[in-house]
Amino acid sequence: MVSSRKGEMRSFSDVLGNVRLPSTVKEHLKNHHIWSRWLEIVGPELHRVTAPLEIKNHALVISVAHQAWAQQLHFLRPSILAKIRCICPDSKLKDLQFRVGEIVRSEETQTKDSSEGLPSFLGDGTLTERQEMTLRAVEDPDLRMSIRQAMQAEKRRNF
Repeated sequence: MVSSRKGEMRSFSDVLGNVRLPSTVKEHLKNHHIWSRWLEIVGPELHRVTAPLEIKNHALVISVAHQAWAQQLHFLRPSILAKIRCICPDSKLKDLQFRVGEIVRSEETQTKDSSEGLPSFLGDGTLTERQEMTLRAVEDPDLRMSIRQAMQAEKRRNF
């Protein structure tokens, strides 16, 4: 989302209009909110034991700390998908897949205890490696800069 002159938020697709971007970049932009708002999507308890990994064939692959949690998440699949669709309406996700493994947080999904303050990556305007990879696929330098500024504004807005 990007703020307009009147202060209202607009989606990336509204801002970029008919700009021709590689399909992988478009899909990443549509699904970026899933990573940046994972805590909001699943809540603090599930956030501690899950992390989004990747999207394959319209399915979000989620790393889960233990098989028991993976089993429980199968029952929560419809509500998690509904929450994702609410927060990221442009997403074309159709399913969730759970993979037991280590929970590794990218900068996008890391949060610190509120007593420790905000994560350090928020103040300096840097983007995550995932966002930087997306930007490298955009050939036009002006467009790349506009997308970068929109991503940075979105990061500040969410925190």
